[in-house]
Amino acid sequence: MKAKSFLNYNVDIQKQDEHIEEFKKLELKQQKEHLVELLDKNQLYVNLSSINDKDFKVSKDEKQVTKDFYQMGK
Repeated sequence: MKAKSFLNYNVDIQKQDEHIEEFKKLELKQQKEHLVELLDKNQLYVNLSSINDKDFKVSKDEKQVTKDFYQMGK
């Protein structure tokens, strides 16, 4: 998750690493809730102007749906 996700800028990665064993002891539901809290909610979507940015890895199908939604190329 550290390498592939857009984490909230307030997250202290080192602190998360220090408490990994405690995290592993949590129930799966609690683990999921914690991980969701770490995400930067502003990165749950990709701006149209950034759709071709390789960092976002937007698929061809997703790009086509976006073009259809915005009626681009018609």
